[in-house]
Amino acid sequence: MNYQKYSQKIALVEVYIKNKWANTPSTIAKKLEISERTVLRMIDFLKKQGKQIEYCKKEKIYKIF
Repeated sequence: MNYQKYSQKIALVEVYIKNKWANTPSTIAKKLEISERTVLRMIDFLKKQGKQIEYCKKEKIYKIF
């Protein structure tokens, strides 16, 4: 996957979580056709960029604040 595609998918991960279209790594991975591990790396990258993404243990989903 080249840098442009990777950047687009990172943006989609953020949109999916923000709009509650997909909140678990497995559902995001299926929608973007990537591995769950890649989704987790992308979420970590977004956190390092200053996005307030947290995992809710009760609901078992990611949320952006």
